[in-house]
Amino acid sequence: MTTTRPAQGWLGPLLLRLHFYAAILVGPFLLVSAASGALYALRPQLEKVIYAHELNASRRLPRRCRWPPRWRRPRPTSDRMRSSPPCGRRRSPATPRA
Repeated sequence: MTTTRPAQGWLGPLLLRLHFYAAILVGPFLLVSAASGALYALRPQLEKVIYAHELNASRRLPRRCRWPPRWRRPRPTSDRMRSSPPCGRRRSPATPRA
């Protein structure tokens, strides 16, 4: 006794083949986006490992490389520069600017 399969038609195999080709085309993009997303998520931990020698200071800077003290910094000499108001006091918007 032989059983015969009913004819599937052309739509089923076409959809199956289209699904296969779509997977072949989209698969690499999914792999790349998954890998780059994983690297982006692990970036803080990787930076601590890779740049440990740059993130930690092992010694102090020599004196010549440090900022000079405040009293040795040059003062602005232009007439157009003026000091800011003292702390806690704000200039009112109606105050004309010189």
